Amino acid sequence: MSWGPDLWDSYHTVVEHVAKGTTDLVDVYGKFVKENAELEKEYAKGLRKLIAKYEPKKIKNKKENEESSESSCFRIFLVETGYQAGQHELLAEHLSKVLVKEIQNKSVEFHKTVKDNSKHAQLEKERLDTSYFSLEKIKLKYQKTFHDWKDSERNYEIADQDGTISRNEIMKMKIHTKAKLKLFE
Repeated sequence: MSWGPDLWDSYHTVVEHVAKGTTDLVDVYGKFVKENAELEKEYAKGLRKLIAKYEPKKIKNKKENEESSESSCFRIFLVETGYQAGQHELLAEHLSKVLVKEIQNKSVEFHKTVKDNSKHAQLEKERLDTSYFSLEKIKLKYQKTFHDWKDSERNYEIADQDGTISRNEIMKMKIHTKAKLKLFE
């Protein structure tokens, strides 16, 4: 199906398609983003538990300079994992609070646009129908004046060829025929 000749009179089909897409935007994509945010939040929570479980116990008597390189590296790795958990928490918060609301706002905007376009299309359809009606009226008026002119011309020619009608009557018929011709044009 091409977008030109096949859809010129299928406005309602296109509107239904757009409305369905808008509904899908909220239903499918909104739910996906919410679930993704929940998974990110759960993952961040799991990382925090993992960090808490493996965080080395600090001994008060030991100085930080006496920490082994292995313990130091593991502590740095745990800190970086904490940063990673923080990033997942930020992502979950952004997805659940900002992105879901943006999707809902876009959906409302799309529904409003579709509604406005439908109203505009209805007005244009009414204008088109009015134009067709006016065109039909003018066409009928044109045909009527054409037939009146043809009848008047025919009567004039018959009267002009017939010798029984006075010249004055023939002149009146000729003037009448010219008036009908002007009306026709």
